[in-house]
Amino acid sequence: MKRIYTVSQAREADVRTSQLHKIPGLVLMERAALSVSDYIEDKYAKRTRILCLAGTGNNGGDAMALCRILFVRGFDVSYCLLGPESRLSESAKIQYQSLLSYGLSSLAVEETDFKSFDLIVDGIFGIGLSRDIQHPLAELIGEVNASGRPVIAMDIPSGLNADTGAVMGACIRASETFSFQFLKPGILLGQGRSVCGQVHLPEIGIDAIETGATLPVCLALEREDLDGFLTDRDATGNKGSFGKVLVVAGSEEICGAAVLSSQAALLSGAGMVRVYTHEKNRTVIGTAFPEALITTYGNSWSKDEIKEAMDWADSILIGPGIGRSDQAREMLDFVLSDPALPAVIDADALNLLSEEPNSLLKPHGKWILTPHMGEMARLTGKGISWLKEHALEAAETFARDYQVDLILKDATTVTALPCGRTYLNSSGNSGMATAGSGDVLAGLCAGYLAQKINPEEVAAYAVFIHGMAGDLAAAKKGKGAMIAGDILEALPQITRDGGAIVAV
Repeated sequence: MKRIYTVSQAREADVRTSQLHKIPGLVLMERAALSVSDYIEDKYAKRTRILCLAGTGNNGGDAMALCRILFVRGFDVSYCLLGPESRLSESAKIQYQSLLSYGLSSLAVEETDFKSFDLIVDGIFGIGLSRDIQHPLAELIGEVNASGRPVIAMDIPSGLNADTGAVMGACIRASETFSFQFLKPGILLGQGRSVCGQVHLPEIGIDAIETGATLPVCLALEREDLDGFLTDRDATGNKGSFGKVLVVAGSEEICGAAVLSSQAALLSGAGMVRVYTHEKNRTVIGTAFPEALITTYGNSWSKDEIKEAMDWADSILIGPGIGRSDQAREMLDFVLSDPALPAVIDADALNLLSEEPNSLLKPHGKWILTPHMGEMARLTGKGISWLKEHALEAAETFARDYQVDLILKDATTVTALPCGRTYLNSSGNSGMATAGSGDVLAGLCAGYLAQKINPEEVAAYAVFIHGMAGDLAAAKKGKGAMIAGDILEALPQITRDGGAIVAV
């Protein structure tokens, strides 16, 4: 499991390492530069022409340290110092003076042709950038991006907000990013996935924060974590003991969402799935998914019937394709009146809740909400643009205020828990932005809830497994051609009994 550090947490970790363990910042700078140098030496020939762009802060110090190490190792390397010597940080000044001692002077940036180099290293701004980049550095960044040359960003691409992933005026588009020791939220959020390229996390000896006000609470799951989540099935179990899921989905005109979500619930490992849906969907669902139990309603629905189904179930999913009719609203209100039954609330159920948000304040047990950005905008009254720039804040505030697990779906899905822990999902791809993908995720959540598998973190694990299945589907079908059914098809290839993971 990877820890994700905000800017303030990363700085605290640096200070802690220097003050508590007496490791100077200059040593950490050298280790950072060495990690990148080792990578370049392994990947690139000595004849490679390399240019290091160095700002006046510590990120520039990283770049200048790298320049010196590469020079000593025999590379054809140059650097541009992008600011006056008088503005250099203490550590950056030492690195600059070291370069001068080797007879290496800065190139004049205005006379530098970026296309004449084979590789560019970005050390202009690090994680501490707090204002939009202006002229002339904005134009310089544009020229670097237009050069077509591969770029290695040290710490984070210059111009990318390390906490939010927002572009601050202009931003380096990196081929690879070395985020020393820890991920930063902005690498995964906002434009991070578009501009960071391949991300490396070299160990450079920074001490992890274990105590204090800024204890990291943001995490990213890895494939190895599934071993502790997907445990061996009880050899003496039966279909009833492996969890029973009630799926309230579909309406008179919509049935596909019910099929996808209920199939995903069963593929999660749940023993039984029961679908409560409109009578017009019986034949379609029964044909597409004969393993499901089906209970239907017509022009009216029965409280006794759905109550009996709820008493039977270990978890419930409500929302996919139910519409926003008065009948759907009545069913939702009835389902959510049972505080004991763990519930996944998705799609149309979220839209109905947005009309009566105080419903979320009623006493309840385990609720998982799965909004995409549009549904979150309706739930909160915030604009989509604001939500994208403040995804962590929005998800964490909502989870805390309403005491729910909140899965905020986007290119990088944020899963916030009411206890204060948050996950940023690192699996998945753009091919998953397809109709029905969210239904599959909702079904997985309900299936794992019914099995009582690590209920505190089930939402984050469901998101991660869903993304892994999407990655497998994309590898097989291509991102443009894959559909939600391909994600379903890939699920059994991701997990096997005992949590064994098939390589993706």
